[in-house]
Amino acid sequence: MQAVLVDRWSCDTWPHSADEVEREARQQLDREPHLYNHSVRCRYQQGVLTLHGHVPCYFLKQIAQHSVAGVSGVKRVINRLVVDDAESSGS
Repeated sequence: MQAVLVDRWSCDTWPHSADEVEREARQQLDREPHLYNHSVRCRYQQGVLTLHGHVPCYFLKQIAQHSVAGVSGVKRVINRLVVDDAESSGS
């Protein structure tokens, strides 16, 4: 039996449009229970997925980035999530 190598970038199973990549990224974020009820948005362009929105701590910022890093078609993640740190604001 011979092993067959598949180029994942030319395979028909990987998302071909920005909408498909963003949908898959959104699904990954929705599967992460720590991010439940937090507004995280995704934008995809030419291999780069950018995260936007607000989270309450740096831990969730990193969880979001890690959750989408393996999405097909994503070569780089730019994490622009804003941490709303209540402790530093004096609230």
